[in-house]
Amino acid sequence: MIFKQKISDELTTYDIKNNMFITAEVIKIKNEINTKITNKLSAYLSEINSTFIVKLSRINNELNNKLNEEVNVGFSRINIKLNAKLIAEIKKINSHDARYASKTQKILLMVNNMITKLDNIEEVCHNDFGNILSEFTSIKTFIEALRSKMIQYYAIV
Repeated sequence: MIFKQKISDELTTYDIKNNMFITAEVIKIKNEINTKITNKLSAYLSEINSTFIVKLSRINNELNNKLNEEVNVGFSRINIKLNAKLIAEIKKINSHDARYASKTQKILLMVNNMITKLDNIEEVCHNDFGNILSEFTSIKTFIEALRSKMIQYYAIV
């Protein structure tokens, strides 16, 4: 029985060593396989990633170009409408300016006519009426001051 036990112990020891060797070899092969798979998978994923980045960049550029075109077209339309409105407003302002200038010219013409008439009256009065002359001179001065103020006012407008 001792001999049998010894053989059994030897076989168990041999079996354990053999199992440890087999387990170590299996782990070694498994690690090599995992390393190869990981390397191939990493290379494949890197290739897919590069391809994806290139395609994504191209799509991004195309979208940016289309977006820029659409934005530029939109801004162009807005710019055209805004310019049309501004031109219309400028025409209105110019029209008002022309009317103001025309009215100012008419008023200045009337004032000049009055001054001319007063000058004529002054000449007549100067020859015939000494006292009345001083009154007309003050009226003439008043009208000339009024004319000057109107010219200043319409120059500002």
